[in-house]
Order: sequence, then C-alpha cells, then structure tokens
Amino acid sequence: MHFEAQLIEKFPEISDIDAKALSSFRDVLVEESAHQNLTRILDAVGFIEEHLTDVIKLKELDIRFPIMDFGSGGGIPGIPGAILLKGSQWILAESEVNKAEFLKKALLALNIDNASIFYGRGEKYLKEHKTPTIVSRAVGKVDKIYSLIKACSTWNKLILLKGPAWDTEWDEFNSVKGFKGKLSIKRKLEYLVGKENKVRVIVELSRN
Repeated sequence: MHFEAQLIEKFPEISDIDAKALSSFRDVLVEESAHQNLTRILDAVGFIEEHLTDVIKLKELDIRFPIMDFGSGGGIPGIPGAILLKGSQWILAESEVNKAEFLKKALLALNIDNASIFYGRGEKYLKEHKTPTIVSRAVGKVDKIYSLIKACSTWNKLILLKGPAWDTEWDEFNSVKGFKGKLSIKRKLEYLVGKENKVRVIVELSRN
C-alpha cells in the first residue's frame, strides 16, 4: 500500500488532494534528510504515526492565527499544518540557514501560500509582529522556551508537543523563580502513537 493510501486509511477525513500534498512533503523531507539532519522518522508508517498524528491533534485546539512554528527545523508541524488547517496562516521561524533554506524550497515545491519563512530566531520576530499562537515541537523544555519569549507581548497562547515527561517538566517550570503563575494549562491531550504505543502529550498554555 503506497503512502497516500496508508494515510487515508489511518485518517479517512483527509482529502485525496491533501494526502497528495503530504506525500510530496514527505518526499522532499526524505530527500533533504540525506544532506542534513532534519528527522530520523522517514518511513511511511512512522511518518504518519509520529509526525502527522501530532498535526491532526492540533485541530482539537482553539488556535488563533497567525501561528508561529517556533524553531521549525524540518517543517513539522508547520508545513503539514498549513496543508491541513484550512484558512490558517503560519510563520516558520528557523535560525539555522540550511534548515531555513529547506523550508523555503519545500513551500515553493508544494505551492503553499499560507506559510512564510522567518530567517532568524523566533523571539526576534515576536518582538515586532502580533502572533497570537506559538507552537513548538522540539526546541527544548518549557522553561527554556518561555525564557526566550516572555519579554514579547505579541502572543498569548503557547502550544507544546511533548512526551511522557511533561508533568515533570511542568513542575520544573513552576519551580523557577519568577515563572510560577506566568502560564496556565488550558488543555492537555494525551494519546499513543506507533507500534510501541509511545505516549504523546500536547499542552495548550495561556499566559496570565
């Protein structure tokens, strides 16, 4: 069974057009990953289970646009999000030049017009542009991310894609002097992915 068929079997709500676009994104990601480290999860099943499931779950949250993919890297969740979340507007912030160039190439190849690249650190963009929602997948722990963006007044929601250690990470955040009470958990989604039933957590935080 080819990738598009596997994807629609897993997520029947995905249209044929979107499945084709996601397949094309995977193709360019696989090609680029031979030249730079973007992701180790490139096989069809792993890509669907461990990358796209996270993006599908974002649909369950109350996201206000534009949304920034903070430290976008290989473009997940930003590029699949731009494909699947109709009417959305994405800023893919990436400070590493090679990764940012890949993101630009991917958007052009896929003809995606509801996402743009910011070449630089996300917090620099946030200082000057209203961006209601920030999403981050692999930049670091919540205390690190918050320390980078706390001085920016342009956002009010932070969505983090995490694993089973989230509760410990949250406790550590609230133990940092000056951080406790600055963020509140509005929603937390827990689910399993892959054959190994890996625990995933998506946390929707709002600033107080």
